Amino acid sequence: MLPGWGVANSPARPLLCSTPPGIVAFNGQRWRTLRNFALGALKEFGLGTRTIEDRVLEEAPCLLGEFQDSVGAPFDPRRLLDNAVSNVMCSVVFENRYGYEDPEFLRLLDLFNDNFCIMGSR
Repeated sequence: MLPGWGVANSPARPLLCSTPPGIVAFNGQRWRTLRNFALGALKEFGLGTRTIEDRVLEEAPCLLGEFQDSVGAPFDPRRLLDNAVSNVMCSVVFENRYGYEDPEFLRLLDLFNDNFCIMGSR
């Protein structure tokens, strides 16, 4: 069984019924169509090419630096990994990366995380 098929065509959540549909809110054939569109758009920006690999290689030293700054103290690596992945996507789409302490960037990541938590609740 492929990941995602366990929730495909699951019952609609009330929150998703009252909001404009998007890639996350659909399933079935409509989801597949939107997914293919989104992947095509990302490929135009370099997904799956050497370009995105270069962006990952640019972000890696920043992430490692953040890990090294945390030596000897407990920390949650999820936040740093979220920042790194988001920065790779931002550098591909906007040709700009954000500092790991940038308040606007952190607020945006918090909003995304809150949104996914809300959508995952019943």
